[in-house]
Amino acid sequence: MMRSLVRSLQSKKVFELRTYDIKPEFFPSFCELTSKHIHLRTKYSPLVGYWSTEVGSGINQTVHIWEYNDMAERAGVRAALGGDSDWMGQYMDKMRPMLDKQNNMLLRQFTSWGNSKPIDGKCVYEIEQIHLKPGNLDNWANAYSKKINEKKGDSFLPYGVYFSEAGELDTVVFLWRYANWQERDLVKSKDLQSETGNPA
Repeated sequence: MMRSLVRSLQSKKVFELRTYDIKPEFFPSFCELTSKHIHLRTKYSPLVGYWSTEVGSGINQTVHIWEYNDMAERAGVRAALGGDSDWMGQYMDKMRPMLDKQNNMLLRQFTSWGNSKPIDGKCVYEIEQIHLKPGNLDNWANAYSKKINEKKGDSFLPYGVYFSEAGELDTVVFLWRYANWQERDLVKSKDLQSETGNPA
């Protein structure tokens, strides 16, 4: 029963979460280069969002999420990019020396948990990862669904909720969207008060 819940909530689309750690001395140049040439990449598949990290373990870091209809489309996009001389010459060849390390994760989205607000560069976004015990995704999804239903209409929903299929397994990824840092503080304070039953 819980397995059918996961299947019924998940999207058929594949999302790729990519994290780039940039060498500090190259970070401004990397951002400028990416801003100038990102259009060469977005013509192949939709970009959910591209952010630079302000808080957390990865300063001088960028995080981006790409959308594909399925794994076959992702393979096709990667092959096409490898054969695109403009993308390789104008961006990849110049970008690679700036990288310190990179990581990626393939995700499926829980389509029922989130909203359809467009990405807004003026907002604050937060990526939160929850690492589950192996094989516990079904139990987690059932518990989270129950929690959302209990708080329906009285909770701040994430922009998106995803679970990993390749890369770091047994991981749930939340993408939160706030108008500003003040709204984030209010939401976190309200969540803490709800969980403890005491004023935050």
